[in-house]
Amino acid sequence: RMPRKKKTEDVKPMGATRTRIDEGVAKLDKLKNHYGVILDQFTKAIQSSLNNTQIIRYAVEEFIQEGEAIQTTNETYYLGEWLRKSGKQLKQASELLHTFNQSVLEGFIQ
Repeated sequence: RMPRKKKTEDVKPMGATRTRIDEGVAKLDKLKNHYGVILDQFTKAIQSSLNNTQIIRYAVEEFIQEGEAIQTTNETYYLGEWLRKSGKQLKQASELLHTFNQSVLEGFIQ
């Protein structure tokens, strides 16, 4: 028994397949380039955020120390207490953000 012939419209010339493969490879290269640019920008943003949270942590330490220093007089006791408590909350928030940024950098980017 002879194999059934395919209809000519079902058979695609090899050149058309090669063209589609080449177009797909070109699109993949373009996507890879765009991804690289986006990843680079995202990495820079995360690193910048890490630097900023580090600066905030140092500034907040001074904020807390100033609050403790002015708490020693009756006139400024409550202001000092507010500065100290606010500073501790800011410090905790900046540490959480710093930890999050480090996790993103280590887990997703590197």
